[in-house]
Amino acid sequence: MHNFYAMQQVLDLISKLFTEIADLKNQLLQQETSSVSPDWVPKKILMRFLDYGDTQIAALLNSGELDVVTIGKRKFIHRDSITKFLEKNRK
Repeated sequence: MHNFYAMQQVLDLISKLFTEIADLKNQLLQQETSSVSPDWVPKKILMRFLDYGDTQIAALLNSGELDVVTIGKRKFIHRDSITKFLEKNRK
């Protein structure tokens, strides 16, 4: 019984930590993009946020799951489409 209680406490703590990390990532993303546009996120910022490399981000952007605008060589992703993508992949 003691082991079950201890395990439940550990799982609760892990869950809280994941929530805090997600909140911090969202806050960081908002701070970094607020000077550019509140609605559009540069590809490089999204790559850092998701911890994706060039191949992973290219596959995601080409999948059609995100609303992407290309200006010259730069790509910007609409914040709402990022939120929908994250919610869709929530476990």
